[in-house]
Amino acid sequence: MKAHSKIIVTFLLLITELTHSQTSLEWVRFYSKYYSGNQSARSLTIDSSGNIYVAGNTFLISNNYAVIKYSSDGNLVWQFEHQTTENEIPTKVVYSGNRSVFLTGNTGLYLIGENGNITYLINYNTPDIEKTAQNQLITVSDNAGSLEINKYTLNGQWIWRKTNQRTSHTWYSPHYLFCSTNGNINLKGLRSSHFLYWFSRSDFFLCIDSSGNDVRYTEFPWTISKAIHNSSNDKIYASTFRDISSWHSELVTLKFDTNYNVLNTS
Repeated sequence: MKAHSKIIVTFLLLITELTHSQTSLEWVRFYSKYYSGNQSARSLTIDSSGNIYVAGNTFLISNNYAVIKYSSDGNLVWQFEHQTTENEIPTKVVYSGNRSVFLTGNTGLYLIGENGNITYLINYNTPDIEKTAQNQLITVSDNAGSLEINKYTLNGQWIWRKTNQRTSHTWYSPHYLFCSTNGNINLKGLRSSHFLYWFSRSDFFLCIDSSGNDVRYTEFPWTISKAIHNSSNDKIYASTFRDISSWHSELVTLKFDTNYNVLNTS
């Protein structure tokens, strides 16, 4: 039997004084519904009123989604658990700005309302969601190897969908999104191809505009672990690694322009 564990929510208040700074623990909350299996927290977001939404896993027969809402004082407002026999892994919770949250994970995209009621929007792997500067929501999904990007309003109303269809020899695995202040949407993922005994994999960046039209597509020989867009200088920074030998690798930081041309490495 697995060791018993709890979802622990810690709220830290940073107090800044004139002469020194210190961090004091204001409150801690525990959530543990079952007495076997692992409970774990995976994502957290805060709304404009200071309410805190925590997404994680509970375990009974399999991993289940759990979302818990606390007030800024740490009082439990509501809790939601999606019980299923599937092994569910949440990836991100995002506050919509409209008294509801969106939850992504390996089994889909969910809109959870003010009182914990749920609406199913996508029923397949959706690893990431981002809010744009124009206050709309972008999701990326893996639909049986096809790449799928959806745009929604903050109320969960669908606006448009873009799909890169898989073929018999090529399929796509999306990883994460990052949005630019001009409305462009950047997606990092993995393209895999095979033909007979030949197999290849390449990390890629796909950039589309706010209407879903292609801007550019670029593949890289590196495994890009994370990338962000810096709006102040309109550059993209990414981290990766490269193998120097069979027993030695090094961390690499890359700087791109918005056309994904490498400006420098370190």
